[in-house]
Amino acid sequence: MTSQRRPTPVCSQFDLGALEEDSDADSDDNMNDDSSAPVKYNTQDLSVRGRLRRLLIRNPHTRLATTFFDLIIKVVICLTYVSRVLLDTPDQYACDGSPCDPGGGNETQTQSTATINWFVMLWVQRPMGIWIIQILLSVITLLKASVMVYISAKGHRREQMLSTHFILELVCTVPVLATVFYPILLQNLFLPVFLNVWLAEHALERVFNDLHLTRQRFQTMSVTLSQQILLLIASVFCLVFTTYLVWTNVYDRYDLCGLGLRSQTEHIVCEDEFKFALLANNCLYPGLSTLVSLLVHTSDGQEAELANEQWQQLYGRHSGNEIYHIQLAKSSFFSRYEGKKFTEASADAHQRFGVALLAILDTQTSEPRLQLNPGPTYTMKPTDYCFYMSVTKEEYSQISPEALRDDVDKSAKQSKTL
Repeated sequence: MTSQRRPTPVCSQFDLGALEEDSDADSDDNMNDDSSAPVKYNTQDLSVRGRLRRLLIRNPHTRLATTFFDLIIKVVICLTYVSRVLLDTPDQYACDGSPCDPGGGNETQTQSTATINWFVMLWVQRPMGIWIIQILLSVITLLKASVMVYISAKGHRREQMLSTHFILELVCTVPVLATVFYPILLQNLFLPVFLNVWLAEHALERVFNDLHLTRQRFQTMSVTLSQQILLLIASVFCLVFTTYLVWTNVYDRYDLCGLGLRSQTEHIVCEDEFKFALLANNCLYPGLSTLVSLLVHTSDGQEAELANEQWQQLYGRHSGNEIYHIQLAKSSFFSRYEGKKFTEASADAHQRFGVALLAILDTQTSEPRLQLNPGPTYTMKPTDYCFYMSVTKEEYSQISPEALRDDVDKSAKQSKTL
């Protein structure tokens, strides 16, 4: 009775991870290789590149170990960056490398200038220990990335060098290594070390892939889904890490050097000062704070429909008023007032349309400026911009034909036509 030999599963004969980029690299891995040898690895001497490929790519266990090493070392680099941010004291060098004057002399001088204080933007306070650790870790990661490019297949080396992860590796490590050449000046240079968090996320993805290849079996749907969820959480963490540690650090430095507002804006409004000014003037002009609050808050004026008291209905109906502007020649409200006095136009527009003409912007002057209630001596021109208060813009208003008649009597003008 003859016994048939059971066929060996395909997955136990080949390492799936070793199949990547191996088709065109066998000539460099083996010297005098006999392709008919029935063993997985021949016994002849290999080149240095071939031995590295066998160790780092073809052997699934060492490949998984090196991937774990990449993940750990990237996490450590990110922790050094966080430590540097926590230990940094920008107020000690905010004023051109020296502490600012407690009396406010340097701060006032810095805030009055319109130029950016690049010293605060480009330099940090990095302790010697953290700097040395970052240099050592950068050397290790750069050597590891260079070795992986060296042992890659001939047809894939250029693609490997132009890949996003290798370029990001250079961006993260080369600036750190450049500080060694002139440590007295470059030790405290701001470096993009925080970008290593994206390399750590890529290493975590490769860990999952290597674990799958090492097991040499298909994963269940639940395991695959859980891994994808972990990768998604890692990506979100990378976004939060990059956004929080970078932009908050930049904004803090921008504020320290005294140019966060004055060099970027023409006018500054302090919320607390504005609030207390309204409360103080409300004693002299009752209702001023309410008027300003209603003007800066959007309302449709429909609050009157839900009110029971008469004063609440009046308040709700007029609370929807906002400030709009339009050129006099293009306006249906104010085009009829060309050549007339401002006070006459304002009174007649309120009687006809229920709008309040408040100010005029004369564009024919050399320096146009907004004139609030220019008085009875000002004559309306077609190029003027009229600023008026109304429930809605003129373009969205429904104007009755009676309001546009010139011979309408004053008793009819009192009716609201909007």
